[in-house]
Amino acid sequence: SEPIPIAAAALSGVPKERSFREWRFQMPMEGISARTIANVLKQHGEDWLQGYAANLDRTSQHALDGILTGIVDLVCVIDDRWWIIDWKSNTLGATASAYDDAGCCRAMMREHFVVQYHVYTVALHRFLRSRLGATYDYDRHFGGVGYAFLRGLALGAPAWFNDKPSRALVEALDA
Repeated sequence: SEPIPIAAAALSGVPKERSFREWRFQMPMEGISARTIANVLKQHGEDWLQGYAANLDRTSQHALDGILTGIVDLVCVIDDRWWIIDWKSNTLGATASAYDDAGCCRAMMREHFVVQYHVYTVALHRFLRSRLGATYDYDRHFGGVGYAFLRGLALGAPAWFNDKPSRALVEALDA
Protein backbone atom coordinates (compact mmCIF):
# COMPACT_ATOMS: atom_id res chain seq x y z
CA SER A 1 0.00 0.00 0.00
CA GLU A 2 2.85 2.39 -0.86
CA PRO A 3 1.81 5.51 -2.75
CA ILE A 4 2.09 5.58 -6.52
CA PRO A 5 5.12 7.86 -6.89
CA ILE A 6 3.53 10.69 -8.90
CA ALA A 7 0.02 10.19 -7.49
CA ALA A 8 1.03 10.38 -3.82
CA ALA A 9 -1.77 7.94 -2.98
CA ALA A 10 -1.88 4.21 -2.42
CA LEU A 11 -4.00 1.98 -4.64
CA SER A 12 -5.38 0.31 -1.51
CA GLY A 13 -7.22 3.57 -0.79
CA VAL A 14 -9.05 3.65 -4.13
CA PRO A 15 -12.66 2.54 -3.69
CA LYS A 16 -13.75 -0.24 -6.05
CA GLU A 17 -16.44 2.01 -7.55
CA ARG A 18 -13.70 4.50 -8.56
CA SER A 19 -11.85 1.96 -10.69
CA PHE A 20 -12.11 -0.26 -13.73
CA ARG A 21 -10.15 -3.48 -13.48
CA GLU A 22 -9.04 -4.93 -16.81
CA TRP A 23 -10.59 -2.00 -18.68
CA ARG A 24 -11.24 -3.02 -22.28
CA PHE A 25 -11.25 -0.66 -25.20
CA GLN A 26 -11.34 -0.80 -28.98
CA MET A 27 -9.68 1.76 -31.20
CA PRO A 28 -9.45 2.06 -34.98
CA MET A 29 -5.85 1.73 -36.17
CA GLU A 30 -6.03 2.60 -39.86
CA GLY A 31 -2.83 3.53 -41.64
CA ILE A 32 -0.85 3.64 -38.39
CA SER A 33 2.74 2.38 -38.40
CA ALA A 34 5.70 2.49 -36.04
CA ARG A 35 7.06 5.32 -38.20
CA THR A 36 3.84 7.33 -37.76
CA ILE A 37 4.01 7.01 -33.99
CA ALA A 38 7.77 7.72 -33.98
CA ASN A 39 7.25 10.93 -35.95
CA VAL A 40 4.65 12.18 -33.47
CA LEU A 41 6.93 11.29 -30.53
CA LYS A 42 9.82 13.15 -32.22
CA GLN A 43 7.68 16.22 -32.82
CA HIS A 44 5.81 16.43 -29.51
CA GLY A 45 7.64 14.16 -27.05
CA GLU A 46 9.90 15.17 -24.21
CA ASP A 47 13.68 14.95 -24.64
CA TRP A 48 13.98 11.46 -23.16
CA LEU A 49 11.60 10.13 -25.86
CA GLN A 50 13.76 11.27 -28.78
CA GLY A 51 16.17 8.32 -28.69
CA TYR A 52 13.30 5.91 -28.27
CA ALA A 53 11.45 7.48 -31.22
CA ALA A 54 14.53 7.03 -33.42
CA ASN A 55 14.69 3.32 -32.51
CA LEU A 56 10.96 2.91 -33.04
CA ASP A 57 11.30 4.52 -36.47
CA ARG A 58 13.61 1.63 -37.48
CA THR A 59 11.11 -1.10 -36.57
CA SER A 60 8.39 -2.48 -38.83
CA GLN A 61 6.98 0.05 -41.26
CA HIS A 62 3.90 -2.01 -42.09
CA ALA A 63 0.76 0.02 -41.57
CA LEU A 64 -1.91 -1.39 -39.31
CA ASP A 65 -5.45 -1.49 -40.56
CA GLY A 66 -8.24 -2.65 -38.33
CA ILE A 67 -9.42 -2.37 -34.78
CA LEU A 68 -7.07 -2.64 -31.83
CA THR A 69 -8.58 -4.29 -28.78
CA GLY A 70 -6.70 -3.40 -25.63
CA ILE A 71 -6.96 -4.28 -21.97
CA VAL A 72 -5.56 -1.96 -19.30
CA ASP A 73 -4.86 -3.66 -15.99
CA LEU A 74 -6.38 -0.84 -13.97
CA VAL A 75 -7.94 2.55 -14.64
CA CYS A 76 -8.78 4.40 -11.46
CA VAL A 77 -9.58 7.81 -10.04
CA ILE A 78 -7.20 9.27 -7.45
CA ASP A 79 -7.72 12.84 -6.23
CA ASP A 80 -10.30 13.40 -8.99
CA ARG A 81 -7.82 12.46 -11.72
CA TRP A 82 -7.87 9.37 -13.91
CA TRP A 83 -4.85 7.07 -13.82
CA ILE A 84 -3.63 4.16 -15.93
CA ILE A 85 -1.89 1.48 -13.89
CA ASP A 86 -0.23 -1.57 -15.41
CA TRP A 87 1.56 -4.46 -13.71
CA LYS A 88 4.72 -5.89 -15.25
CA SER A 89 6.38 -9.12 -14.14
CA ASN A 90 9.56 -8.60 -16.18
CA THR A 91 12.85 -9.55 -14.55
CA LEU A 92 15.24 -6.61 -14.79
CA GLY A 93 17.93 -8.11 -12.53
CA ALA A 94 18.56 -10.06 -9.35
CA THR A 95 18.88 -7.09 -6.99
CA ALA A 96 16.70 -4.13 -6.06
CA SER A 97 19.15 -1.74 -7.74
CA ALA A 98 18.17 -3.17 -11.16
CA TYR A 99 14.70 -1.67 -10.61
CA ASP A 100 15.77 1.93 -10.12
CA ASP A 101 14.29 4.70 -12.28
CA ALA A 102 16.84 4.18 -15.07
CA GLY A 103 16.35 0.40 -15.10
CA CYS A 104 12.57 0.72 -15.29
CA CYS A 105 12.84 3.33 -18.04
CA ARG A 106 15.19 1.11 -20.10
CA ALA A 107 12.73 -1.79 -19.76
CA MET A 108 9.84 0.44 -20.84
CA MET A 109 11.71 1.30 -24.04
CA ARG A 110 13.17 -2.15 -24.72
CA GLU A 111 9.79 -3.89 -24.41
CA HIS A 112 7.92 -1.08 -26.24
CA PHE A 113 5.74 -0.45 -23.19
CA VAL A 114 6.22 3.22 -24.12
CA VAL A 115 4.01 2.72 -27.20
CA GLN A 116 1.59 0.67 -25.11
CA TYR A 117 1.00 3.36 -22.51
CA HIS A 118 0.65 6.07 -25.14
CA VAL A 119 -2.03 3.98 -26.88
CA TYR A 120 -3.72 3.43 -23.50
CA THR A 121 -3.58 7.18 -22.83
CA VAL A 122 -5.20 8.01 -26.17
CA ALA A 123 -7.92 5.42 -25.52
CA LEU A 124 -8.67 6.87 -22.07
CA HIS A 125 -8.51 10.41 -23.49
CA ARG A 126 -11.18 9.48 -26.04
CA PHE A 127 -13.28 7.72 -23.39
CA LEU A 128 -13.19 10.70 -21.02
CA ARG A 129 -13.91 13.15 -23.83
CA SER A 130 -16.98 11.12 -24.83
CA ARG A 131 -18.22 10.69 -21.23
CA LEU A 132 -17.49 14.15 -19.85
CA GLY A 133 -18.23 16.14 -23.00
CA ALA A 134 -17.46 19.85 -22.96
CA THR A 135 -16.33 19.71 -19.31
CA TYR A 136 -13.43 17.37 -20.16
CA ASP A 137 -9.96 18.89 -19.82
CA TYR A 138 -6.98 16.54 -20.29
CA ASP A 139 -4.70 18.53 -17.98
CA ARG A 140 -7.29 18.59 -15.20
CA HIS A 141 -8.80 15.11 -15.56
CA PHE A 142 -5.84 12.89 -16.49
CA GLY A 143 -3.37 12.12 -13.71
CA GLY A 144 -0.83 9.97 -15.47
CA VAL A 145 0.49 6.49 -16.05
CA GLY A 146 2.10 4.17 -13.53
CA TYR A 147 3.82 0.91 -14.48
CA ALA A 148 4.67 -1.24 -11.46
CA PHE A 149 7.48 -3.77 -11.89
CA LEU A 150 6.28 -6.40 -9.45
CA ARG A 151 9.55 -8.32 -9.06
CA GLY A 152 11.32 -5.10 -8.09
CA LEU A 153 8.61 -4.16 -5.61
CA ALA A 154 9.03 -7.61 -4.03
CA LEU A 155 12.76 -6.83 -3.63
CA GLY A 156 11.92 -3.56 -1.86
CA ALA A 157 12.82 -1.31 -4.80
CA PRO A 158 10.68 1.66 -5.85
CA ALA A 159 10.19 -0.18 -9.20
CA TRP A 160 7.69 2.24 -10.73
CA PHE A 161 7.78 3.98 -14.09
CA ASN A 162 5.58 7.09 -14.16
CA ASP A 163 4.72 9.59 -16.84
CA LYS A 164 2.09 12.06 -17.87
CA PRO A 165 2.36 12.68 -21.60
CA SER A 166 1.83 16.29 -22.58
CA ARG A 167 -1.54 17.39 -23.88
CA ALA A 168 0.07 18.31 -27.23
CA LEU A 169 1.51 14.80 -27.60
CA VAL A 170 -1.76 13.06 -26.71
CA GLU A 171 -3.78 15.28 -29.05
CA ALA A 172 -1.29 14.66 -31.90
CA LEU A 173 -1.43 10.89 -31.33
CA ASP A 174 -5.24 11.11 -31.16
CA ALA A 175 -5.32 12.91 -34.52
